[in-house]
Amino acid sequence: MYKYYYLFDIVCLILIYFTCFLPRWKKDKKSLFLKSILYIYISFVLYFTLIPFIIPIPYINFNISSVNLNLVPFNDILHGYGGSIRELVLNIVMMLPFGIMIPFIYKKNFFQLSNTLWALV
Repeated sequence: MYKYYYLFDIVCLILIYFTCFLPRWKKDKKSLFLKSILYIYISFVLYFTLIPFIIPIPYINFNISSVNLNLVPFNDILHGYGGSIRELVLNIVMMLPFGIMIPFIYKKNFFQLSNTLWALV
């Protein structure tokens, strides 16, 4: 049972890629490779950062305790918990490839895209 645990996730990612993204990206052959690499990169980032958490689905009881959830930004750094600076640096390193690949993929609208991303922050 556990050896096929992630098979559903992988099949969903492949189906999303081939049905939604690839038909749109085929038009521009130059950025097809970079966009595909970015899709794989984002999939891995989400896998390693979000998959370890159990997300409650409506009408299914997982009994998640709210004691373990830390929803305050930079709370670890403010309280001086061990490893918080390391986590902050690793989060920045984790997002570096995203920041490097975006300007190569979206050359024309990069200024507009960067303004949008800064507005979201």
